[in-house]
Amino acid sequence: MNKPLLLAVSGGPDSMALLAMAVYLKLNIVAVHVNYQKRMTAWRDEMIVRNYCLNNNVPLYVSYPKIADGNFQKLAREQRYAFFKKIGAIYGTDIVLLAHQMDDYLETAIMQIQRGSTPFCFGIADWSCHSGLKVFHPFLGLTKKQLIKYCHDHNIPYGIDESNLQNIYRRNQIRHTCLDFMSYSKKLDLYYLIESVNANRQKKIEDYTVRYRNNSYSLAQYAMIADKDLFLRLKLYCDLSGNQLTEIRKQISAAKAFEMQIRDKYVIKEYEMIYFTETDDDYAYSVLPGEKIKGEYFAITDTASSLDSCTVTADDYPLVIRNYRPGDKIRMRFGHKRLSRFFIDRKIPAVYRKRWPVVLNKEQEIILVPGLGCNVEHYTTKPNFFMVELLNTRESKL
Repeated sequence: MNKPLLLAVSGGPDSMALLAMAVYLKLNIVAVHVNYQKRMTAWRDEMIVRNYCLNNNVPLYVSYPKIADGNFQKLAREQRYAFFKKIGAIYGTDIVLLAHQMDDYLETAIMQIQRGSTPFCFGIADWSCHSGLKVFHPFLGLTKKQLIKYCHDHNIPYGIDESNLQNIYRRNQIRHTCLDFMSYSKKLDLYYLIESVNANRQKKIEDYTVRYRNNSYSLAQYAMIADKDLFLRLKLYCDLSGNQLTEIRKQISAAKAFEMQIRDKYVIKEYEMIYFTETDDDYAYSVLPGEKIKGEYFAITDTASSLDSCTVTADDYPLVIRNYRPGDKIRMRFGHKRLSRFFIDRKIPAVYRKRWPVVLNKEQEIILVPGLGCNVEHYTTKPNFFMVELLNTRESKL
């Protein structure tokens, strides 16, 4: 049996038309409805959806999120997709159908242009990913008026969200002052123009994706990049706002080093280099006698320099190899040395420091730091444990 598709149904004409078409085509669907309880007619819309699903044997799940104070649109979107993902997990599906149509597409594109944005895609993409879900918009080639007519022609009930009639949000203002006065042919011309821009932009994105595969670049290399905004968006895997892009470019151009977190990525500038890396990259390996382990950033070897080796005994096992943590220090012949000082002395970039491997014995004492050496108790002229760091050979990973 094919996995079902999740179909988001608000009760408006767009989503009710989508629901009716899915029923007519006998698609395997599960309806999901979100009632934010912000207006009295929200309960009317819920009943429209409930009755239609009941009459047509469509499974329906309803959510009643409570949105805290703050950016309602943003918080509502987060809770909405969390709900979709939860229901999708029940049915083993990750595909959601949304009823956004051409007017939504044009409104979004106009808002992006007015803000001076240069996103990956102007308007709304046919397919996109959000919160681990694959989102499909099948109605982008149809206008809202066409979908309302479809509902009238096929006696499909729907509700009108009266908040959309007010000019509270920028989207509504664009709709009422611009799109409402455009003919279908004008909308279609604008739609195809934006699609043409998107097609050309996609070619550029593909070119930059191939050309800039690594995640570390010298300032000289960065200076030669023509479209720095697109470059930064691709390296940070997100559609950055204009303000974020301006701040990142400003920090890169400044004399000082900097580190900035954007969602689950870091952008770091240090020692005339720019690095892009994941924020969550902690690791820890347990090592028994004789084991040869190769991780992303280190390798246990058969031989190495004196700065990458030490002597261990059976009492030291199991060893633990993990990444550096703030406050780490090692006891050497000349006293304790903080690893942070070692990094500064060696001018090791922050992006490497976060992943630098250290070896601990079973007492959780650091006994070896590759490149620095071992602690005083584990030093001999005949070492039997060798480990090298691989960070300098993993630039494409970092």
